[in-house]
Amino acid sequence: MRSSEGQDPLQDLLEAFKPLQQQVEERGVGGLGTADLASACERLYPLFEYLGPVFGFAAEDFKHKTKDVAVAAQEFPTVDLIVQYGLDTGTMRKKNGKTRNLQGLKNGCRFVHILFCKMLGSPELKLSAAASEAYKVALEPYHILPVKLAVKAGICTLPSREAFLARLGETETSAMRKFQVFVDCSDTLVEQLEDLYQQALRDTIKR
Repeated sequence: MRSSEGQDPLQDLLEAFKPLQQQVEERGVGGLGTADLASACERLYPLFEYLGPVFGFAAEDFKHKTKDVAVAAQEFPTVDLIVQYGLDTGTMRKKNGKTRNLQGLKNGCRFVHILFCKMLGSPELKLSAAASEAYKVALEPYHILPVKLAVKAGICTLPSREAFLARLGETETSAMRKFQVFVDCSDTLVEQLEDLYQQALRDTIKR
């Protein structure tokens, strides 16, 4: 279905993430194309925007990290090479470093994954409740205190569940069907990206 802007953001999202799922299944997350991941993450932009200004900082930060990873793809064609670069140069935790930005993409994907899971779990659950839980798990640990407080204070200003789905151009039924497909596509991707990053951190400690 088409959104109020004449787009079909959920279908675009699925068409971008299904090939990523196939890549991960065929050659593991380490062999995932960096440019492919960055391109797919661009399809998450409308979801952040439709949540409203309370997630404005998170949206801009995610866009910055996506663009940085897209540029890095020219030098590091697969994501394992970015992680290895962070390990070799001791920049795994460096703010705005390539590896940290890759982790930021994973966090954004995880946020949407959890948001959709929560909304799938109960048709009565408010968007604010689902988004609050997704933020707490996926994004809050990486934000400074003023941002955390601003999100918590503004979460009540999120649109209603119905209004959010309408902006996406979906009904409850059509949205839940697409949400489930995205959850299935992104589940292993998010899990393995986190494992890849955490293993590199453990290797850093051993050095």
